Amino acid sequence: MDGPIWEATPKDWQWTFGVNFWGVVHGTQTFLPSLLEQGEGHIVNTASASGYILPRSMYVISKHAVIAYSELVYSQLRQSGAPVGISLLCPGPLNPDFPA
Repeated sequence: MDGPIWEATPKDWQWTFGVNFWGVVHGTQTFLPSLLEQGEGHIVNTASASGYILPRSMYVISKHAVIAYSELVYSQLRQSGAPVGISLLCPGPLNPDFPA
């Protein structure tokens, strides 16, 4: 999105959060109950290293939300003594010139 954030449309917000945030929420809600029932397992949510910087875009705001959500789920799992773990993968920028 170009321009000031306050000019973002509801469609812009829905698309960005639909992919970046709600995908993580739906994945956790889908798989966590089964992992808890079987008594073991681990969830890995993907955010971005940009989620730890000052928000400069709608994308970064959505990654902040993924981090906050994952930290809360982690805290609640620990508090309940659940045998399921959760991790947060936050990849950073990639070097396009790095040989494959």
